[in-house]
Amino acid sequence: MSAVEVSTVTVLGNTMTTTAAINIGVMSGIGVIGVAAVGIWVYQKQQDTKVFEHNQKMLKKEFDFMLSEVEKLQERLTGQFNFTIDYVSKLKKEAQLGLEAYTMELIKDPAHNLRYAKIVEDFSLQAKETIYRLKALESQTFEEMENKIERITHAFNQTPKDATLELQAHKIDAIRQKLQGEFASWQEKFSLVSEYQVAWDDYTKEQKALAMQKGIEGLVEGMEEQSIVIVSPIDRLRASIDEFKEKIKKYDLAYSRFGDIASLSEERLKMVLESIKLDYGKAKEVAIWSEMYREDLAKLAVLELGSEVGSKISTLQNQERITQEEFRSIADEVNAIILAKQERAIALNKLKESLDAMGYSVVNENESLQKLENGEMVYLDTHEEDYKIMLKFNPQTMDITTRIVRVVATQEERENISSYQKEKDLQAAHRWCSRHDKLTHLLKINGIELNTKLRIEPQYNDLTYIVDASIASQKSQSNQTIPSTRGLSID
Repeated sequence: MSAVEVSTVTVLGNTMTTTAAINIGVMSGIGVIGVAAVGIWVYQKQQDTKVFEHNQKMLKKEFDFMLSEVEKLQERLTGQFNFTIDYVSKLKKEAQLGLEAYTMELIKDPAHNLRYAKIVEDFSLQAKETIYRLKALESQTFEEMENKIERITHAFNQTPKDATLELQAHKIDAIRQKLQGEFASWQEKFSLVSEYQVAWDDYTKEQKALAMQKGIEGLVEGMEEQSIVIVSPIDRLRASIDEFKEKIKKYDLAYSRFGDIASLSEERLKMVLESIKLDYGKAKEVAIWSEMYREDLAKLAVLELGSEVGSKISTLQNQERITQEEFRSIADEVNAIILAKQERAIALNKLKESLDAMGYSVVNENESLQKLENGEMVYLDTHEEDYKIMLKFNPQTMDITTRIVRVVATQEERENISSYQKEKDLQAAHRWCSRHDKLTHLLKINGIELNTKLRIEPQYNDLTYIVDASIASQKSQSNQTIPSTRGLSID
């Protein structure tokens, strides 16, 4: 085998893949509820407790992240609108139940990853729905605020003005104009709307008090009666439908149902009104979820996911509306990339540990591991001078290729290998063959399966010779009793 060995790496244990990525948990550093692999767990009989404790910590970290996202949103709304709400306490209880559901017995279960994922999925769904409810409450509050502005403005415009209340009227008008401008925060606008309501209440009180002083309270009542316009049921239905059309267009500019309702009967208008109310609820729901997905996509966009996935994320971010299916599709791709990276990291780390245990090493460990992950070749020191183990890892196919090589100082030396040297090289190749079997065994113990795809046994001309001029100087130094530099890396 010594000349060439090609093996496929398999991480022992079930690798979790997501089918409902919108509900799958979060990996540390990603920060998106609903996106990211929960991890790959390698079952090792001797390490049940260690693996269980690690997984438990990961599970708690995921739950804590989700809870913190809900808590931050709840605190913001409480501070913004003076709400008295508490969704977090209930969610914390659900998180505790989820943690208790993950028990030591699951470690040995062949379906461990699926059951772990289900625990995360169930809690993630609750967390995401809680965020939706909070955002819906926020949206409803904004709507009510806008409706209040419209009601006060309309009532003020319809009210007869009195010269003695000019200052008060001027104050109301000034607030109205401010409300048409931009605000640094919704909290600032909310505060101004409250001020608008107080100013209007004060104005109406003073107006009535003034009327009573003039002894024309009856006239005021008369004016109030005159302001009442009798509207027929059918006109009221049309007005309600038009009102909901305007509301829907705040969330969906392309909405065009029920264009001409002038000739519809009262019964038909009632049906249209019920239907348009449902359309409004759906448009609002889609808009809120789209906003949530867009926030998550912004977090995914900064990850190293490749240009193709990055382009898809960018396209989706720019859409006005994002469906659950569209987000799930991207989330599935992100999960696959993250899981593949985790598998590669596990495989490379275990490979390094096993080679270290056998006495092989590489120069600049971090750099060499990075080269392996990038599909580049690295060379490992052996116990024998001038012999190196060429190692190449294919990150796409998870293939590992190993080959024993001999490093020579010049091209001339490479072309003039003596028969004696070739025999020595062949013996070195045989020794590597037996050591490779030991490597395979060590990796399997450490949770990595090497499935051999191609094995070429040592032949007379199999050995590969690599020229490196630095060998000459190394040998010269060695002859001067200076220890040779080990861990040569040739690219």
